Amino acid sequence: MDYPWLARMFRALGNPVRIEILIRLAQGPLCVSDLVRYTSHRQAYVSQQLMFLRSLGWVEANKEGWTVCYRLIETSETQWLNHLLEEMCSKTIA
Repeated sequence: MDYPWLARMFRALGNPVRIEILIRLAQGPLCVSDLVRYTSHRQAYVSQQLMFLRSLGWVEANKEGWTVCYRLIETSETQWLNHLLEEMCSKTIA
């Protein structure tokens, strides 16, 4: 069991902005400016959270001119996360 990796994963989910970013990216790729608008946080803070998610291998960036867009990488971890977040969101809405 890789306890340090599990700790990082749960640490990632311990931040509400990172959870929102993951939920938004699960719906499709978004540019940083879109994520800034959705989260109502400054660009530097959103970029910091995206960098953390990239370090886990959950998110990747594509630069298009001056714009950087992010998407969720399809891994077993992100599939599990998608399932978990869908379940949790449906329970809070119902």
